[in-house]
Amino acid sequence: MNAVGDIALKVEPKINTDLIDSLLRFSESMANLAKNLDIPSVYKAISECAVHDNGIVMGWLGLVDENVLQPVAFWGDEAGYLEEIKVSVDDSECGRGPGGTAYKSQQPSVVNSIEVDSFAPWREQAFSRGYRSVAALPVFDAESNVFGVLLLYSNQESYFSPAKVALYSAFARAAGLAIQNAMLVEQMERHAQRLEQAVLTRTEELNAKNQKLEEANLQLTESAKYKADLLASMSHDLRSPLTAILGFAEVLQDELYGPLNDKQKEHSQHIWQAGHNLMITIDDVLELSRVEAGLVELEIDVCYPKQIVEAAISLLTQSAVTAGANLSWTVDPSAEISMQADGRRLKQAIFNLAKSFIKAAGCHGSVEISAKVISQDLAIDLVWTSPLDTITATTNPATGFGFSLAQHLIKLHGGSGFYDNPPGVAGRYRMLVPLHPSTPTDDSEFS
Repeated sequence: MNAVGDIALKVEPKINTDLIDSLLRFSESMANLAKNLDIPSVYKAISECAVHDNGIVMGWLGLVDENVLQPVAFWGDEAGYLEEIKVSVDDSECGRGPGGTAYKSQQPSVVNSIEVDSFAPWREQAFSRGYRSVAALPVFDAESNVFGVLLLYSNQESYFSPAKVALYSAFARAAGLAIQNAMLVEQMERHAQRLEQAVLTRTEELNAKNQKLEEANLQLTESAKYKADLLASMSHDLRSPLTAILGFAEVLQDELYGPLNDKQKEHSQHIWQAGHNLMITIDDVLELSRVEAGLVELEIDVCYPKQIVEAAISLLTQSAVTAGANLSWTVDPSAEISMQADGRRLKQAIFNLAKSFIKAAGCHGSVEISAKVISQDLAIDLVWTSPLDTITATTNPATGFGFSLAQHLIKLHGGSGFYDNPPGVAGRYRMLVPLHPSTPTDDSEFS
């Protein structure tokens, strides 16, 4: 083989070895680059990667901000160079160098000698620091948009061969992805911090509101107890003279002091009835205040819906006769079972509701009470009708102390009540009470 062939055989392996070594170094460097998740660490890793090449004396990474490349990382013999220069990405003189060209063309831009005219704005500063050639590599994000440029400076002219440019272009792409990834992580961390702060602030606000609500509830509870005590005291003060009035009315009705004429008998009956109604109202007000103050506890025991309804009807019969209303009741076979409840309080609720309806129905009106089981609830319906000419806009039995007391007693059992005015009747109320205290109510059927 001739001498030229011998020289070629000796030189070729050396070039391949240098490229392989460079590839191995950059492969390891880019793997380390991908491990960093915060921006300062990424910039540091970029600097550490670039210093492996002894032919590069300085390099810097610039990100575009208002058409200017702003340095975010540099390495090597910078010697104040970045403070003296300006690299833009517009069409001005400072944008026609390698940095601006790489950004606008989205391709690597190499200046093999800084003596070229396009490098004139920076030639003096570069020459004084020993820079002789420059390579500018665009930095891409994941969507292949250029957002920065990597600039490398060598102290040798024509240092950046096509192989080296390809190598550093791959490095610039990896750097861009690493920077974007770190920026996303930073944004997520800032967002998480904002969310955490928002949650903390919201939690503090909720705690403050809850504290105010607790204080308000405590005040309401105390007020309710004070009201209950006041009403109890007033009830005693009212009952004493009212009992005396009722007693004297009964004495007059029994004619213990002599016979009465028909007019006197009628008046004495009115006195007794009015006093009796007032006594019931006082009892309802007192009982309602005790319920609202949480002073009433249910005595849960085994009871029977049919017996409860029958007991309430027996107490309502005289009221219906006096009002001239028709009172009827039915108990479905499904309700002829036992349940866990306070029978006395349920009877009281039915009594108060039905009495309000009897009063609203008036003469020639009617009140129907029916009981059945729906799912796991005892459903008691109260329906009232009245002659059309006696119903007025103010005829609404779903008011008054008795109705409110009944509602509270039903809720104490974990039940609920619904009042409406369906076609064909003046008013209807359904109370749903769980057969067992832990069973939720079911109001899906209202027929």
